[in-house]
Amino acid sequence: MSNRSPDRAVNTLTGHIGAALMALVFSVISATSVALPDDREQPIRITADQALRDEKQGFTEYTGNV
Repeated sequence: MSNRSPDRAVNTLTGHIGAALMALVFSVISATSVALPDDREQPIRITADQALRDEKQGFTEYTGNV
């Protein structure tokens, strides 16, 4: 037999729901903070010791002092 009281189970469930709700709220807030439209067209300048570019898979990996 479990020694957890019904009130404690409700509090635990409420805590999990509250945490999930907070995560959802922060996700929505961060999704709405966007950059300016012109920012997408700006160049990116990256300095690294090494770079590996794979155009077939569509990625570039920078290593070393990046």
